[in-house]
Amino acid sequence: QADRRLFLRFAWGRERLPLESDYTEHSEMKIFPSDRGNGDHVLPEAETCFFIVKLPQYRTKELMHANLIAAITACREINY
Repeated sequence: QADRRLFLRFAWGRERLPLESDYTEHSEMKIFPSDRGNGDHVLPEAETCFFIVKLPQYRTKELMHANLIAAITACREINY
């Protein structure tokens, strides 16, 4: 549960999803390839205004998970 909140804060700048009544197309998360290159040492990045996560191409799912956890725990606030 804590990782989900951290991920939402990383990706959207908020810790909760919107209420169903407030849901809009803007509320849908989008995932794109990173424009910073690929590689196992490149962390994911987010555009919180648009709920976009940019993921580099990793060799394994385990590397992707580890780098995503590193990114969401290192980023405690937006615009840092």
